Amino acid sequence: MADIGQAAAHQDQAIPLLGDLKYLTARYTVSPSHFRELAANDPNFPKVVKMGTRFTRWKVSECDAYFLAAQRA
Repeated sequence: MADIGQAAAHQDQAIPLLGDLKYLTARYTVSPSHFRELAANDPNFPKVVKMGTRFTRWKVSECDAYFLAAQRA
């Protein structure tokens, strides 16, 4: 996994409140299948924000905290 500081530093724009699967997998350098597996099996993983049938997002701040804690462990 990439360092969270590096992930935030390489972004040229402001960090969004919500991130989709493509954005978050690029941010944390994990595969989409690994990200989905974490979301499905880890009770500490941030909960998905559903705003429609095809609108699935996660809070970027919660994901940052999760991956930062995983990095420290």
